[in-house]
Amino acid sequence: MNYRRSVFIFLFLLVLPSVAFGAAIKVQEGDTGEKVTFIQERLKVNAYYEGATDGRFNSSVTKAVKAFQRKNGLKPDGVVDDKTYQLLENMPKGTGVGQKVSDSARKYIGVPYKFGGTTAKGFDCSGLVQKVFQEQGIKVPRMADEQFKYGKSVLRTTLLQPGDVVFFTTYEKGASHCGIYMGNNKFLHASSSRGVMISGLDETYWKPRYLGAKRFV
Repeated sequence: MNYRRSVFIFLFLLVLPSVAFGAAIKVQEGDTGEKVTFIQERLKVNAYYEGATDGRFNSSVTKAVKAFQRKNGLKPDGVVDDKTYQLLENMPKGTGVGQKVSDSARKYIGVPYKFGGTTAKGFDCSGLVQKVFQEQGIKVPRMADEQFKYGKSVLRTTLLQPGDVVFFTTYEKGASHCGIYMGNNKFLHASSSRGVMISGLDETYWKPRYLGAKRFV
């Protein structure tokens, strides 16, 4: 075997792993591009991130990535490596219509609370749920207690997906408050004190009042 051939074989073996398995992924703050946009989208649909999907990896994206990594038992360094990226790719997206429901609901964040309200001028909790599903061509009952009797029951621990409706016992026994599950243990609802907003299922107020969840799609 001559010298040039030996060098060629050595170099081929050196680069073979990267050719066969692909270059390692490392996306972090300051980066831009399609991968960043994908990361933002996947974090957003599961309620880790609420900013723009503009392909710019800023401090808000870093914060969201760290939260995602903590939730999934990874080192929370805010850098999207191979493991983090693969988990993002495999995150539950919800049903097609369910995802559209949760995405559609976001546009009402900030709308004031109005008892009996069913429009973008003001919502109560069940009015918001009814309106968002109505926009997807799905008719649901008007009141929270009636909505709780509708649809298919869903276990919170393993099966909740974006677009599911979560219910709580608040000012009276039974289902007296409801919201739309967004992913990452968060739900969007019309709060009587702050209007349409996103809250966490594990927050001190909501956790002991959680009643159950239903799937309407």
